[in-house]
Amino acid sequence: MAKRVNGPKAAEISFEGMSNDLAYFLGLWVAEGSFEESIGRMTITCGDPEVGDFLKSGAVCGLKFKSRAGRSDQWLINSYEFMELMRFLKMPLVKAPEKWIPEWVWQGKREWAMHFIAGMWDGDGYVCDPKKKAIGYTSASKTLASDLQLLLSNIGIVGRLTEHVTPPTDRVAV
Repeated sequence: MAKRVNGPKAAEISFEGMSNDLAYFLGLWVAEGSFEESIGRMTITCGDPEVGDFLKSGAVCGLKFKSRAGRSDQWLINSYEFMELMRFLKMPLVKAPEKWIPEWVWQGKREWAMHFIAGMWDGDGYVCDPKKKAIGYTSASKTLASDLQLLLSNIGIVGRLTEHVTPPTDRVAV
């Protein structure tokens, strides 16, 4: 795909097909991503320093994410072209409660699915009990949770879904 610039601040992308790094990023984006359509901005909110190093590295289509001023947990890129790539890949460009696992994860290489899961886990996964080797994943989307449970069962990991309702904070309650 030819590179092009979408305005003075837009980042160019280099896309030659799915890769493990892109699959990892897309999993991370499903877990921790948001977007601002009007300015072509993609944001990842994750305080893990290794994730920040990955996002700054240019491993995702040549894009070098920048940290938001005053925040060590938010990483931004402005690129309408990258947002179009996300649409092409049928990524869920929706709010957290409406997210799902996209088709390419189910139909593509197993290796890509594993990297996608790794990205999701680096975003919203956690260890429940290291002695029992128990892990968990939190999502606002019931569809995403069900999809992940099915995907994990395809690789031999048995899981169960539980629901925990968290009331909104004062900041978001209106």
